[in-house]
Amino acid sequence: MYIGVYLAEARVEAIGNIAGTRCRASCRAEPRAEPLYVELRVELRVEPRAKLRIELRAELRVGLRAELCVGLRAELRAELRAELRAELCVEFCAELRAELRVELRVELRAEPLY
Repeated sequence: MYIGVYLAEARVEAIGNIAGTRCRASCRAEPRAEPLYVELRVELRVEPRAKLRIELRAELRVGLRAELCVGLRAELRAELRAELRAELCVEFCAELRAELRVELRVELRAEPLY
């Protein structure tokens, strides 16, 4: 329905151009005042732009979230690994020291004094 009106408008303009009257301004001025033209403009210009904005925003949000998640995960992994290594090293060193102390005490007590 709307496309038919648009085509009719184009035909009137083309006929005016062929006849040599070049009534572009007057032919365009009339349909713009009509509510149908406003509807067409909204459908053909505003709605696609709005849809594109929504789609682009959604894509950007998804992309940014993915990048942030990947970056944060990498940072957290690195931090956790460093913390765990430090804790494990401390615990391991403490256990080794305790075992070595016990072994040395046992050996020293077992050896005769000169």
